[in-house]
Amino acid sequence: MDNRDTSKRYTAWKIPSRQSSGERQFPAAPEKPSVSSFQDNDFYYEIEYDSCPIPGVGRFVAKPQKIEKPEDDALRKLFGQMREIARTHRSSLDYSRFFDSRVHFYNSMIFYKQGMFMKDVTDDYSGHAPFSQYFPSYQMMGYEQLRTYFTWRTAVRKGEISDIPFSYAFVYLYELLNHIGVSNPQEGLEKLLSFWKTFREYQPAIDPYVLQWLKEYHIYYELPRSFPEFVRENSLTEQYPQIADPEDRFTLLCSISDYDIRKSRFFSDGREKLITDCFYFLVERLDTIFQEHGILLEESIFHPTKKMSVWQPFKNALFYPSQKQTDRKVVLSKNEIYVCQENQWYFSTVITSKGGRQFLGYLFKQIECVLRKLLHYRFSLTANLNMVHHPVLTDLEQAGLALDSLIRDLVVEF
Repeated sequence: MDNRDTSKRYTAWKIPSRQSSGERQFPAAPEKPSVSSFQDNDFYYEIEYDSCPIPGVGRFVAKPQKIEKPEDDALRKLFGQMREIARTHRSSLDYSRFFDSRVHFYNSMIFYKQGMFMKDVTDDYSGHAPFSQYFPSYQMMGYEQLRTYFTWRTAVRKGEISDIPFSYAFVYLYELLNHIGVSNPQEGLEKLLSFWKTFREYQPAIDPYVLQWLKEYHIYYELPRSFPEFVRENSLTEQYPQIADPEDRFTLLCSISDYDIRKSRFFSDGREKLITDCFYFLVERLDTIFQEHGILLEESIFHPTKKMSVWQPFKNALFYPSQKQTDRKVVLSKNEIYVCQENQWYFSTVITSKGGRQFLGYLFKQIECVLRKLLHYRFSLTANLNMVHHPVLTDLEQAGLALDSLIRDLVVEF
């Protein structure tokens, strides 16, 4: 049984007036639920009054706003097309696992394809967005960051190199390593060296990365000049002490040769520089002559160990091996030999076969024989080619080259 007193009447409460900065007042709550609205600083709201126990209290509901269509932006469309390249490999874009070899490979491939797509883009953006990432790429950049980068790159390509966050600089270095925006390896090397020499004045921390990449660049790309020559010509002997010192290679070859010319009295009697210079002159000319007949001088001397480790060029960069490599060997020091076989690179320490040591021994001894005669040295020396058992002699004979007379003529020329 309901004992409530139905005779009692309730009246609506009036909300106390409240003034805003514009001296506006909220209206008193109506007896029935309704919807009212007001304007404040150009934002529109709706007030929906519900059955809240406190009369006149309602929920604020934001009124939908009209979204203006952005202005047509050609670069924004281009950036979108660039990102489409990455969407085809979305499953591999895991930047939290950048040290995983498979993820790193696919991220490098995406970077290369996007870079080639954007290789000719220029910009003149006035903004300057910050950017900091491990293994930075275009895909990691937002709209303002992309415009900042391509504006800076436009100036760099004109020779106007300025300071910028490290990650932007690495993206540009990755481009050079991948030959994005360059026509050949020599041009890429020149731009890499030029950029580093200027940018290191702003951020010296870039040194260890570029120094390693300059060396790897000479291993991976076939260039007209050797890495030791590049080091000496660009005054980088302090950065590469073992490779840069021309006597280091001479010492290496002497130590593995059957005949160590350094132990000769003729050598030690004030002729160290003469013999060293003559040797390098002769080796450089022999290398050229051998190559003209399809013979590799390095292969005549050096051999890798049987167990070689896989070598990945530019592993600390986003680098995609887009170019097929020729089979070859690159010897940098007594502890470094790089071998490319069927487009796969390997690293090994240096060893020599018995025939290689005999061949090298004859080379040194024949040089000394000819020099002694030319300088009228009181003691003569004889080098016996019959003591050398190496397949390269057969290759030379088939090419119509006589090693003994070839060495004699080159020493006379020197």
